[in-house]
Amino acid sequence: MNYVNLQPEPVQINTRTQFEKVLRDGHIKKIIVVNKEFAEIHIKSEAKSKYPESKKLDKKTELIFIYKFNSIDDLSKMIEPYPNMQIIPEERKDWGGEILGWVLPI
Repeated sequence: MNYVNLQPEPVQINTRTQFEKVLRDGHIKKIIVVNKEFAEIHIKSEAKSKYPESKKLDKKTELIFIYKFNSIDDLSKMIEPYPNMQIIPEERKDWGGEILGWVLPI
């Protein structure tokens, strides 16, 4: 499923260890769970320069990592020691695909 997003392509966090390091370092601004499938990890602007992925971005563009978790409960347990960290659930639709389905029926 594709989503229309004006941001650059987010960077994939491939392991739980990578996610836990970003969390432990206190670099996370917010976590948005999209359709209960994956988490968008938004990095604080002051921590952005610590990541090589940010070199491709201009100063105003937010650095976002994608983390595919096993379950929402697993993600909740990982952030439990960080009481100020919240998970923001968000439902998104692939409205571009729906429009194309109407315009170009198969």
